[in-house]
Amino acid sequence: LREDMNVCFLSILFLARRTDLALYFKRAFRSLAVRLRSDFLFSFLKVLRNLLSGQPELEPFPNNWYMLRLFQLSIVKKVLTVVAAVFPVLFLHLEASLGHLYVQREENWAEFFGLLFTFLTTSSLRLHELPDSRKNPLLEYCGDMRLVVMKQVGLLWQNKEILSKVLVGSTRVLVHPLLEVLFIPNKELEESAMELYFSLMKTEFENTSNFHTIETHTIDALDNIANSVGIMGFSDCTHAFLRHLGEKVREGGLRFGNKGEQFLEDMGDLIELLLEFRTIPRVPEYEDELTTATIRLMSYLQNTERKESYMKFIEILTQVHIQAQNFVEAGNAALLHAETLEWSDEMVMVSQSNDHVGLPEDISGSKTTFQTSTEMKIEMYNRAIVYFDRGQFWERAIAPFRILRFYYEERVFDYEAVGKLLEREACYYRKMATQVRCFPQYFRVGFYGKGFPKAVQNREFIHCGNLMERLDSFRQRMLKRYPQAELLTYTEPPPEDVRNSENQYLQVMSVKPVKDDEIEKEHIKINDKKVKGISLPHFQESPAFGRARGKRKGKKDVYSFDDEEEEQPQPLPQQQQQQQQQQQQQ
Repeated sequence: LREDMNVCFLSILFLARRTDLALYFKRAFRSLAVRLRSDFLFSFLKVLRNLLSGQPELEPFPNNWYMLRLFQLSIVKKVLTVVAAVFPVLFLHLEASLGHLYVQREENWAEFFGLLFTFLTTSSLRLHELPDSRKNPLLEYCGDMRLVVMKQVGLLWQNKEILSKVLVGSTRVLVHPLLEVLFIPNKELEESAMELYFSLMKTEFENTSNFHTIETHTIDALDNIANSVGIMGFSDCTHAFLRHLGEKVREGGLRFGNKGEQFLEDMGDLIELLLEFRTIPRVPEYEDELTTATIRLMSYLQNTERKESYMKFIEILTQVHIQAQNFVEAGNAALLHAETLEWSDEMVMVSQSNDHVGLPEDISGSKTTFQTSTEMKIEMYNRAIVYFDRGQFWERAIAPFRILRFYYEERVFDYEAVGKLLEREACYYRKMATQVRCFPQYFRVGFYGKGFPKAVQNREFIHCGNLMERLDSFRQRMLKRYPQAELLTYTEPPPEDVRNSENQYLQVMSVKPVKDDEIEKEHIKINDKKVKGISLPHFQESPAFGRARGKRKGKKDVYSFDDEEEEQPQPLPQQQQQQQQQQQQQ
């Protein structure tokens, strides 16, 4: 029935002239009550967009009926030329008549521009991907229909009233489709899309004297595009994007001052970090590299004060830890996310890909696009508590409990919520007192040599082993992961020839966390036998690690740990030769 209705709808649109369609929209708009007009416009746009969705259940013709699909696209193109001329005027009329009551303003503009850009990027019109048997009939019968629609979009951009009142507030819904069009290998579309993107930059700079909004949405759009088009295509397209954007910014001369060049530099750095992040396979074997690339990207975003993008990658880091079953680290990431948010009613965007991993229904939060900052902050604290519970690190869960309890008790006076929190917190205290826990060991791993990926090359990392995993087992796991690597048998820093080698060298040793107030103490000895469980859980919060090694005569070690399996530090090969020579001389 749906297919029959779509065919009838297309037939009516085919028979109608453009002037008749424009007259129909205006008369239908005026005949409706003011509050129903927005729904009418939105519904019509939604129907047209469904015809271009690429979903077989929403389209009237199968994919292999190519000529009929071209017929469908030509009809939609004709209607879009009318829609592009009439609907903006009707939207502005709604805004003038309803004012702040026009709650669907952004949604309608998003659907309007989304429809135009969906037509430009639809798979049936990607000429560079079509064989000649399909491309030639299309160009002969219809021409490149994308250029006609792109021209209409360009005319909208020349309307100063639309550009100043509407487009600035809708940057979020415009940047992503604009960049998608920009990455289509068509010179005319690329130039037009670059002009439109640059006009958004100019408009924002004229209104705010910065590029913060378009920067944030460009980062999100580039990340999504990189995930969909593949690394090779993304790399080529982004470098072309930066080159063309640089030409535009430099043409602007003194208009942007140093901020234009800074924007270009920041975009270049971000694209390189995104490329590094996206080139890492999403498999458990590359968990460490993915975590490292994510943290590097987060550090850059934090240092450059890009808060929204920073929070997005905190969420990504949380998911990386969850997939690796590192629930304590996932809880720390959730805490970091919560601390970034404010106790306010400001609306923040919620990721739609959240994996709430066993959260109760009343904690996991809604699936909506936006939440208030306070709601999101509470959700992040609750998620952190659940992750710490799954990681059996109940001591760490007490802090977010106290924060939430203070909020409900001192700010909103929700004593019922306070009671529920106290019941949950008491359960965690009972677990601390009664359950025996085994905590994993930590290992320092050095990746030396230029044979490793750049993200880990000549760097050292602290790795958290699996439960009950010992040093030998961890070494074998690392060698299995890097079969070309050679294991260094000494514990001293490797010489420069090892670091500059084209090969791979691994240096693995056991380390143990050290509390802050113990870092400056000497001869600290940890005795875990006095507590219930194998290790002290509060050491998982430590920012510092001490190497597990025995005492050596003539040299003072700051830390001394008891571990049956730890090897004595071995000298470098050069030191061995020197010792042998000294013995021979003696």
